[in-house]
Amino acid sequence: MGIKLIVRGADMGYTKTFDEGALKSMTDGVVTSADVMMDTLNSDWMLQKLREMPWISVGWHMHLWGRPVADPALVPSMINAEGKFKFRKDSSLMNTVKYEEALIELRAQIEKCIRILGRAPDMTSVRGNGPIDRAKRVVCEEFNIKMNTTYGAGRRKPYLSEPDEEWMHLKIYEVPIHDREDLSFEMSKFKDYNPAAVMKSIDLTQTDKIWLRGGHPGYLDDYILSESTCHVHRVADLKALCSQEIKDWIIENQIELINHRDALYGTSEYQNHLKAIGSPLAIK
Repeated sequence: MGIKLIVRGADMGYTKTFDEGALKSMTDGVVTSADVMMDTLNSDWMLQKLREMPWISVGWHMHLWGRPVADPALVPSMINAEGKFKFRKDSSLMNTVKYEEALIELRAQIEKCIRILGRAPDMTSVRGNGPIDRAKRVVCEEFNIKMNTTYGAGRRKPYLSEPDEEWMHLKIYEVPIHDREDLSFEMSKFKDYNPAAVMKSIDLTQTDKIWLRGGHPGYLDDYILSESTCHVHRVADLKALCSQEIKDWIIENQIELINHRDALYGTSEYQNHLKAIGSPLAIK
């Protein structure tokens, strides 16, 4: 049994500029799974692009950074005076949301996904117990979205959370974004940010695990520059995940790229795609 690897691109749908890079990470790079923020500026465009790429699994990346998908008049406890979600900079405000309003918004997000993508997202994570988390669990059960499938990694410290019991046997382990305890997305430490090195640090001897490497591959624009401390890092992720260095590492070590559905159900969707296009990344 060889190494299986999911490569996840996060924050998709953020902006058109970012998503053009995110799309490249899937067409020219090694990203196999896309986590979409349904409420952000360019999510409709990204969902349509993903509909054209059925070999990419889709996750529900519920940051709630944008504006409600539901009618704002139906979710007043979730938004600020500008009509945006009120907890972009203060996550504690999530606890002030009314559960019934969270249900309305989260259902609207998944209904939008089904309308554009043609199906609900494949998976997501739900770790808390606040009103939004409780609503999210209900919506996931309603739409058969799989929850908490991986041993989740933090930005630096690995395996801060475990999968739900039904997924533990799969042993899907997320690789931390950074390879050092003291690293963050602060620009003063950017010179030490090396996403290719982090990916190549996967222990290739642990063949009983499925590895998941996450990142934020995409282009940078002024909106993200003003909104997020993770900005230039996104371009570095894109460069690494499209690099010949990473592709050569995958080929030389006979690493089997898979999407998240492949990991959950034992399918070969992503490898079948690679073989269909004659990619050297396909397992021989």
